[in-house]
Amino acid sequence: FAAMDTSEPALENAETLGPEGQSLDLFATTTDYRGRQRAIPIDSPRWIRDRAYRHLLEFHHTPNSTQFSERYSPMLAFAARATSSIPGGFPPVSLRAFENTDGHKVDLEPLLPEFFPQYELAGVDPRETMFLDGAVLDNAPFAASIGAIPKKIANTQTDRRLLYIEPDPSLDTVAQEALAAASWLKTVWTGMAVIPRREPIVDDISRLADRNEDVLRVRDVIESSFDSVRSSVREIIGPDVPTDVNAEHMATWLQEACEKSIAQSGFGHATYSRLRIHSVVDGFAAEVSAAARYSTDSFQARFVTEMMRTWASTNGLLAQDTRLDNTQMQFMSDFDLRYTTRQIRFAISALNWWYRGDTMAPSRAELDTSKQVLYQRLHELGEITEALVSCPSVVEAMKTVFDAGNIFMSVDNQEPLAGILARHTGVFEDMQREIGSQIKQRLTPLAHQLHEDVIDMCREWNPKAREDFLVRYIGFPFWDVLTFPVQELSGVNERDAVQVARLSPRDVSLLHHSGENKLTGVKTHHFGAFFSRKNRENDYLWGRLDGVERFMALLTDAEDKAGLTSPDPVDCGRLFEAILEQEEDRLTTIKPLIADLRVQSQILQQTSGVRFKG
Repeated sequence: FAAMDTSEPALENAETLGPEGQSLDLFATTTDYRGRQRAIPIDSPRWIRDRAYRHLLEFHHTPNSTQFSERYSPMLAFAARATSSIPGGFPPVSLRAFENTDGHKVDLEPLLPEFFPQYELAGVDPRETMFLDGAVLDNAPFAASIGAIPKKIANTQTDRRLLYIEPDPSLDTVAQEALAAASWLKTVWTGMAVIPRREPIVDDISRLADRNEDVLRVRDVIESSFDSVRSSVREIIGPDVPTDVNAEHMATWLQEACEKSIAQSGFGHATYSRLRIHSVVDGFAAEVSAAARYSTDSFQARFVTEMMRTWASTNGLLAQDTRLDNTQMQFMSDFDLRYTTRQIRFAISALNWWYRGDTMAPSRAELDTSKQVLYQRLHELGEITEALVSCPSVVEAMKTVFDAGNIFMSVDNQEPLAGILARHTGVFEDMQREIGSQIKQRLTPLAHQLHEDVIDMCREWNPKAREDFLVRYIGFPFWDVLTFPVQELSGVNERDAVQVARLSPRDVSLLHHSGENKLTGVKTHHFGAFFSRKNRENDYLWGRLDGVERFMALLTDAEDKAGLTSPDPVDCGRLFEAILEQEEDRLTTIKPLIADLRVQSQILQQTSGVRFKG
């Protein structure tokens, strides 16, 4: 890492290889050997204490900041060391010991609040514990990866893929061997190492499949309701979309759509609205917790959420009457920034559909430009939310109610939340008043600009495309009543489907390998390459070659076919040969293998459709 910090970029004047405006997230799983204490809310007693052993080290690069830099290199190195500490292969490592590793003395203490906030909140020094391989409890952090997806900007046509590397997916043999000779040592190894490393992958892929099913349900609601919503929008704006539209017209039409959606949805509107209120309350609690550096799984974050819900209930916002009163309606109007966020994302989804090649659709350039404008408005909405947690009243609340020390005291004393709220009524009233004022002051001009953006972007479109887009934008109050309950309870949106692709030796077929195992490291419980340079060179080279074939399959994938399209052998042959040429002088112990693979890659370039069967 130090060498990378001081070396010249591979591309001239390129500080990053990431696309402009995009972010990069790295999640390294570790296991805390000792564990840290945490509190969990239950019914009786109010809070119980337990221990947490999982720990996720997160590194992020955004257009405005980066944790892939010289300042963070020591922590990146520690993450690499800790997440590689496979039980039985490498000993666990402590932060304190790592600071003095091999004479490279580093000071990690300034970075601890960023990467170990849960420990500070629990009053524990993370340097006093040991960390080992995250795979003991979480071998594949799919959940963290999936959670990062909605934050990604997609200014152009985008496919969402979750790729995972599995060098040895054939663990059936391991399981059979374990059953055949379930000795004491093998039982311990299988129970502590093999099973925990496999189960999380199965669970997470199953959850992702369920998530994609929820996405299809949301899409089905939209497609089946489009004509009905179109009719309602036409009643508001007329049978033909006017050409002389301005932002005031948009605002008026949207207000009419809101009123019509309330009238048409009947009793269901009260349920929808209460879900919105819950979403606003929980969303603001999450922002407060993030500002206080309370991780989402900490009991401090849970405390903040419980307090905000208690405040909302005390003020009648969660009342379950069949009709909402003025207080509830006003609260949604004043505080629901997420409504506008959903409206913009719903408009972006309309643009995404047109990339499929509809003859009536706007051009690709127009779609890209329109998405860039809408993503800019999303960014500005996010800035409003970020600014709210720095309001003086919110800062005061964080000092007096949500301070970590005060939370500890309240939990230890088992103090009822209603009693805590009663002692700080004035603080919550000031917070509500100031936040409402700030949102109104900032959101009004942004909404006006958004209306103008929509008018400008679709002014020259085909009339059919323009009407379809306005059915989404002006008709959003109808759409939100239909889709928000499904989205809120499932946690997905219309375009959140994620395809999963495995990168494995089992999934390639172009190159032949001799011998029992292509990868030698799979032997001896995956320690087969630890003590052999030849084995490591073999597995490294096959990793590059197999990876190229799989990525070529991804790049040439056909959307209307199940699975991945077979890549062109000629193209892959050229890439194989380029890799072999690059690696030949460095991989000195496997020259016969390289010579054999070079012959195969040359044959692939000469004859399309060739497959070598291993």
